[in-house]
Amino acid sequence: MRYKGNGDHNVDVDQNIVSDLSGFYQHRNMLQIRSTKIRGPQLSIMTYNIRTQCPKRRYRDGDGSCYADQRYAVLAHEIGSYDADIVCLQEVEQAKMHNFKQRLSKLGYQLVLSMHNSINAMAICYKRDLFTDILWKIKHYEDSMLFSHSNNPDSHRALLLCLGFKDEFLENRFRPSKGGLIIANTHLPADTHLRLKKTEQTAALLDYISEFSKQCAADYGVSDCYTFLAGDFNSTPNDDAYMALVSKPFHFDATNTGDPSHLLKIETSHNDIPLRAVSLYSAGYHLVHPKNSNINNLRGEPHFSFWGPDFQGLLDFIFVVCPWDGNDYTKADSVDELHLYSQVKLLGLLRMPRDKEMIGFLPQVGAYPSDHLCMMADVELL
Repeated sequence: MRYKGNGDHNVDVDQNIVSDLSGFYQHRNMLQIRSTKIRGPQLSIMTYNIRTQCPKRRYRDGDGSCYADQRYAVLAHEIGSYDADIVCLQEVEQAKMHNFKQRLSKLGYQLVLSMHNSINAMAICYKRDLFTDILWKIKHYEDSMLFSHSNNPDSHRALLLCLGFKDEFLENRFRPSKGGLIIANTHLPADTHLRLKKTEQTAALLDYISEFSKQCAADYGVSDCYTFLAGDFNSTPNDDAYMALVSKPFHFDATNTGDPSHLLKIETSHNDIPLRAVSLYSAGYHLVHPKNSNINNLRGEPHFSFWGPDFQGLLDFIFVVCPWDGNDYTKADSVDELHLYSQVKLLGLLRMPRDKEMIGFLPQVGAYPSDHLCMMADVELL
């Protein structure tokens, strides 16, 4: 489902990239939230953890033939078939980056990269005919002034990008009320024992977004931006790291047995930041696919975005970040509340498969080329 009509300007797409690999993965449909006349510019945003290294044994077809060397071509094909305006990627293998970047460039994307280490990279890809790059930054969680991490250093970070609108993006649309976009992409640690650290990192993440927004205004005159946050949070909707983003004021559950002073410091750090996040899938997915929402959570989120041999669940999210006025916003936001608080109207969400549709673990030739599933939202900027 794409609504852009004459506003769809992706003239740089190389059709050879999106025409010959469809049999290697299952294409999913966009589910329409509401049928309304689109007046403002339409934006589509995807998040996708594409798995840094995939053992050859994990990417074979039903006959046992190995296609590991073709997996990045399949990933580029899948991304191109959905044609999102913004793509946030996690776990990009640096050894494959050159050819992968060339493929994405042929699809019309410009890439901003964050190299975690010698193996792993993260990227924000944007359609170069629609947006102009204003400012980007890499922020290391270990450098956050909110907490001391010297005893447990890691390489996790956030990538932030400010984009301006080109005339092609605004053509034949009402001008949006805000002057640009801020996109934040992140990948939090997978270890389950780092639950509190991940909750600290989501506080640092909101703090980074706040400071980045101020810099965009002070140094570049972009004083009001639509702000989106996407990535692999390695946290489910039942975990503190997620709840601290979407439920303000944030308080740990009474059953938490952590050090009270440490818990209070994390709570205070979150509640001192005048921002909160609204999950786009939480706001709208239960409206279009009720049989696959609220299964293992109470926030309206889909059942899973990760399907591996040791865990299956929802770890990936696309948020809109909006101001927090200090009032109680602990319940899940509706699509109308999302519209009210962020000037973003949710139009559609990429369908997520149900557990009964899954056969074997991912990645899998003919199913999906990563152990994560890409997620995507279409919105109108008001």
